[in-house]
Amino acid sequence: MTAKQRFLRDESGAVFAEWVVMTAVVVTIGLVALTAWRGDAVRADNDAAVLTTGV
Repeated sequence: MTAKQRFLRDESGAVFAEWVVMTAVVVTIGLVALTAWRGDAVRADNDAAVLTTGV
């Protein structure tokens, strides 16, 4: 049974709540990954600036 079928059969809203939690987890993981990626880019920029200034 697919998630959509379970949602349509479930009247308690538990499947919807599960979907909301899973969506929140995926969004959180994505934001953490984006933050880590941007942090690496900032570190690379800082390293490049240090190399060009000779400090």
